[in-house]
Amino acid sequence: MPAIAKWTAIAMLGFLLSCGGADPGDDDAAGLGEYRQANVLSEAEVGPASVEVREAHRAALAIYDEAVASRDPKHPGYGRAREVWEPLAAAGDPASTYHLGMLHMFGLGGADFDQLVAVRLIETAAENRFPPAQTFMALLAERGEGIMVAADETLALEWYTHGARGGHCAAVRRLVRAHENGELGVAVDAGKADEWRSRLDGCRKR
Repeated sequence: MPAIAKWTAIAMLGFLLSCGGADPGDDDAAGLGEYRQANVLSEAEVGPASVEVREAHRAALAIYDEAVASRDPKHPGYGRAREVWEPLAAAGDPASTYHLGMLHMFGLGGADFDQLVAVRLIETAAENRFPPAQTFMALLAERGEGIMVAADETLALEWYTHGARGGHCAAVRRLVRAHENGELGVAVDAGKADEWRSRLDGCRKR
């Protein structure tokens, strides 16, 4: 796959992850994944933020979801969400940092189209224990993108494990398949696959 097309597919998967509608192990997700309404963020996902920060983020996320559902890249909701997320991200809120990164990934809502900035923001959110960001970093490491992140199965497994332990469904599903099929450098282990599968009922889409 040409490098540009490959990165576009990875970026689209990341975008779908931010919407709660993609599985990083599904090779067709970049082209066929559909928007699905996801659960609002819990306190555990947002991190040690104030009630005001959590409520502001939830409000911006609802606007963002409306924009995504419209399938209109010029929907004003992207810009309104960015106006909320930028100061929250600057103050260190990982959820806002991640979603701001996704706006930069596609140049939405007045955010500069800059994938290097996007990945730096998403990596910062991952390092601050935001599960969807951890799953996205795992996706980058699994598939490889020379400018951003080199292919590294060990790193991918580490990030997927962090995301899965944080309750992110896409990461849990990827670990189930990894242990079923002997992927990401792990041996086939039905017991491990079942252990991760048991977490699916309580996981979150985003």
